[in-house]
Amino acid sequence: FTIQNNEKGVTEVQPVVQSIESENPLLQNNAANPVDAWNNLPPVFITGSEVSAKPESETVVKAKMNNVALNLPLIITRRIGNKRSIAVLAGGIWRWKLQTATKNLNLFDSFIYNSVKWLRSFEEQNQVTIKTTKRLYALGEPVEFSAEVYDAAYNPVSDAEVRINITHNNTSDEIILNSIGSGLYEGTYRTSGTGDFVFSGSAVRNNRKLGTARGSFNIGEVDIEKMNPGADYEFLSSLASNTGGKYFYYPDINKIYRVLKDIQQNASKEKTEINEIRLWSSEWLLIIVIVLLGIEWFIRKQSGML
Repeated sequence: FTIQNNEKGVTEVQPVVQSIESENPLLQNNAANPVDAWNNLPPVFITGSEVSAKPESETVVKAKMNNVALNLPLIITRRIGNKRSIAVLAGGIWRWKLQTATKNLNLFDSFIYNSVKWLRSFEEQNQVTIKTTKRLYALGEPVEFSAEVYDAAYNPVSDAEVRINITHNNTSDEIILNSIGSGLYEGTYRTSGTGDFVFSGSAVRNNRKLGTARGSFNIGEVDIEKMNPGADYEFLSSLASNTGGKYFYYPDINKIYRVLKDIQQNASKEKTEINEIRLWSSEWLLIIVIVLLGIEWFIRKQSGML
């Protein structure tokens, strides 16, 4: 920042947070509404000098007097290369600590902790990283993406929207990754094309871009079953164990015959016979039915029931 018209005297002002800075990691605390907590802090002291932020700096908190916002910065941050700095242009900020202590509000402590964390973070550490699980894929194999998203203080962000744009041969597709918590995201992309693919992704939270990432992968015309033709000993033995079977390595092929022989000898032998009788095709059965019907008619006739 720069100072102009250095004058003596002090003035009491209160902090006011701009809406665009509501998600700034330096201002987060345990209040239900962290921004309101900042806007209701007790007044602090500023000098009568005219202070202005440099173009490469960012004003996080401004000053207000009698609930009227002033164009005076109270808290400024700056990032140049891998160097970071924070300036608090007010005196008596201990008042923020004393007033919030009785309300069990950790605003002041969180501000100091988040500031130290933010100052120790380097620009080389990307806030957003997006990559595929591997570089080469076979035709028909799904391309799996994973991403990590952090805020400016490198706290995990789990409620961002992560979009990936994939281009190939002048065509483009877009996918949205799903959050799995702790700042991690994942998603799957399927295509019938082959060759080199280039992707670019971005993470946005509350209409504010957190960062971008780029990368590439290749899909070749290779049968996925031929990529690793060798036997997977661990998988096959685990499969046999879980299903009640047995795994044999090829030098032990003679053991298979003994196992099959034991199974055949110990196998239970069952014989099933099925006899079908067609009732209406039997002459004797037909005669019996006619006789029974005749007896029934005779009895009903003698009893006067007909």
